[in-house]
Amino acid sequence: MQAPFNVKALTTDHSNQALQLVANEFSTGSPLHQAMGITQQEYLEYLSGGWNAYAFGGPIRSLGAFCNSSQQLIGCLIVTHFPVSFDNLDTLPEKHKPIAALLQTLENKYLNHNNHPHRSLLVDLAVVSHSHRGSGIYQQLRTTLHNNAASSGYKSIFGELSSSLTQHVCVNKSAHQVVAEINYKDFNYGGRTPFATIEDPRSILLVNVSL
Repeated sequence: MQAPFNVKALTTDHSNQALQLVANEFSTGSPLHQAMGITQQEYLEYLSGGWNAYAFGGPIRSLGAFCNSSQQLIGCLIVTHFPVSFDNLDTLPEKHKPIAALLQTLENKYLNHNNHPHRSLLVDLAVVSHSHRGSGIYQQLRTTLHNNAASSGYKSIFGELSSSLTQHVCVNKSAHQVVAEINYKDFNYGGRTPFATIEDPRSILLVNVSL
C-alpha cells in the first residue's frame, strides 16, 4: 500500500510553509523550548532573519514530507555539518542561550574524548506536524537523509535527541549508538538548572549512525 505522504527535497518554493511548520510545531514539541517558555511567535521571529540560509544553505538538501492528497507540508528535516560551530552564542536571544549551551556541552562531551568521523553531518532539526505523528514520517525522513548523505560521500550522521519519541525511534528501533548524554536535572547554566522541569525523557542524547 502506498504511504499517504511522500518525502522529497525542499526548495525555496516551500520556504514560507516550512518556516511556519517549524515555528509552530517545534516550539510546542521540543522539551527544551517548552522548558524555556519559548512561544511560537518568539521562535518564528528568531528563525525569520536567516531562515533561507539556514533551510537551504546546508551541506545537503533539506527534506520535506508532503501529504499526497493535499500536498501540504507535514514534516521537515534540516542538516548541518558536524561538529557544529557555536560562535554566535552571545548574540542569541536570552531564552535560546541555555539551549545552545546545553547542545555545545553535549557535543564537547563527545569531542573531548573522540575524534569525530570524517565527513559527518548533524540532524539539526526534525519536526512532524502534530496531527500526523505516528505515521512513520520521521522514520522516512531519516531513511531518505541517510540514503542522500551516503550517495554524497558522507560517512556518519549525528543527532541530538531531546524527546522520548526521537530517542525511541533512533536508539530503540534503529540502533543508533549513544555517544554522549547529559541528565537534564544536572545541567547548570549561570547558576541555574533551566531544564530540571523536564521529566520525560530524563536526559538529552547525542547519537551516531555510520553510513
